[in-house]
Amino acid sequence: MQRSRLPILVPPMLLLAAAALSTSAWAADYQPTVLVRFSGSAAAPAGASPITPPLLSADGKLYGVTQTGMPALGAYGQLPQGTAYTLDPATALYSAVALGDFGRNYGNLVQRSDGLIYGRTSASMFNASSYSSTLTGVPALLRIDKGVPTPIAPRGADQVPFYTTSFLPGGSAAIDANGVIYFSGGSSSLWRMNADESVQQLVNFRLPAYLKVVPNGTRSTTYYTKGDGSVIASVWSTTDQALYGITSTTSGVAGDPDLVPSGDKPAGTLFRIRAADIKTDGASTVEVLHTFASVRDGQPFTGDTNQTGLLEDGDWLYGTSFYHGLGTTGQMIDGGSVWRMRKSDPSTFQTVHHFRSDAATDGTADGDGSSPFGPLVKAADGNIYGTTARDGRVMNTKTAAAAKAAIGAGALFRIKVGSAADRADDVVEVLYRFDPARDGARPVGLTAGPIKNNVQKLYGATRYGGGDGNTYDGSDTIPGYGTVYSVDVSVPAATVSSLTASASSVTTGDRVTLSWTSTNASVCRASGAWTGSKAVTGSEEVTPLAGNNVYTLQCETAQGEQSATRSVTVKATTAVSSNTGSSYNTGDLKDEGGGGGGPMSELLLAVLLALSVFHRWRA
Repeated sequence: MQRSRLPILVPPMLLLAAAALSTSAWAADYQPTVLVRFSGSAAAPAGASPITPPLLSADGKLYGVTQTGMPALGAYGQLPQGTAYTLDPATALYSAVALGDFGRNYGNLVQRSDGLIYGRTSASMFNASSYSSTLTGVPALLRIDKGVPTPIAPRGADQVPFYTTSFLPGGSAAIDANGVIYFSGGSSSLWRMNADESVQQLVNFRLPAYLKVVPNGTRSTTYYTKGDGSVIASVWSTTDQALYGITSTTSGVAGDPDLVPSGDKPAGTLFRIRAADIKTDGASTVEVLHTFASVRDGQPFTGDTNQTGLLEDGDWLYGTSFYHGLGTTGQMIDGGSVWRMRKSDPSTFQTVHHFRSDAATDGTADGDGSSPFGPLVKAADGNIYGTTARDGRVMNTKTAAAAKAAIGAGALFRIKVGSAADRADDVVEVLYRFDPARDGARPVGLTAGPIKNNVQKLYGATRYGGGDGNTYDGSDTIPGYGTVYSVDVSVPAATVSSLTASASSVTTGDRVTLSWTSTNASVCRASGAWTGSKAVTGSEEVTPLAGNNVYTLQCETAQGEQSATRSVTVKATTAVSSNTGSSYNTGDLKDEGGGGGGPMSELLLAVLLALSVFHRWRA
């Protein structure tokens, strides 16, 4: 099928138009600014139903993909077709291109240092004739160059394309400093894409050595101790030179059953693969750091509708689970959780918050978020932000079995990172609840944006809503095609709290001690009578020159936001000489002090001698 290359341009005012609806005072500071309201079709602004937030590129533009919005693919129209979109936040100019035979992207986009952006899918029509069945789609990779998408056939290290039902790329992707991309291949496998766009399998989570068979009456259950299903979240740690990731399925066999409480089920694993232990035959060494218990920890689950968060913050990992375990009949229990773990000590794994409890500002469980969805981000204010796909303001009223399920449009939450060494004082807060019509519904995570004037932009997307009249119908369904939005986060400004001198007036040559303190700064710089980079807090001895010496200090945040300057003046005065006169007694040639020595004294002596001789001659 021929792919459209003609971008659809939308005037800025059309994108920024939004209904002026009231919002509660506590949420006003975090109310999203809608940048795009998807049309649901090829009409501007083209696209519908994004499942990941846009990627902020090095060129300052936002790049993203939608799941639908273009004519479906396949003989029966069975495969949805989405768009690749570009949004310039500075001008609000939006353009979109149909994904064509690629269909739709699964999971997040990642960008290499050369500017190329990559995605993946398990269900395309690209080179479908090479595949044994096209009803469910063909695996393919995606390259986006300056907004233009191009499908890529999977190729091994020998550069020969391959097609197999066991390669189903999706899930979460991570990228290292060399541009190597790590991603789920489905079917309990982990793969990587190399710089030449070839792919290699790194892990087969179902190797015989990883299996544990447990008798169950007349039958037995096979557990996959390293994990199973898809790699649903991953992050590359440059510091550790290791990949951290999460596996999960709802089968109850993803993990070692001996590592979860009795009666609970293993729901997935948190693992680490060090760079030195990577192999390209599927047998890389996998170190399990934690086995999730479905009820105790929550269910980290993904798919085209669910995305799990994983974030590295120094020596800590933070993540989410989408559900709060499985019910007796196998149904997902509403809620989900936020957890953290120190990378160097897996025993520190701790649930920070179970959603549908008490994180809402109004203190009610029904107002809490539910089902955390998508990437977490660390903002410049030092806190971690995320979104939940639902909240408890609205409950399902159409299905008796789901009557206690939260179906509110979703929430923005913050993890206030604590100051304790073990971070036991972390606090989760719900900051804002989405309005289906005004903001969109079912937010899909966040991307950190730039900082200007001590305000950082966070960018996100919603999967549904965003249109006039979009509201609840009593079930989990919300009409509308989704939005792209931004949220402002105030970043503490750098300040020079104090700058003092040990003396304001000195004699030239005397030394003076300057002392200073600052807040929210990463570096300070001196100017005026002193120069150079300075510590954020400190003291330094200086020697003022004659006159007024103005010492100025300015500090800045780690993001380069500068503080106001602060100055202190020290006046240095030259000491006055004490002159006691000179003797003109020609019989006494010794120095009498008071500055009488030197060449001028010798000349005066010669004149006096000449006068003496002249007077004697006349006599």
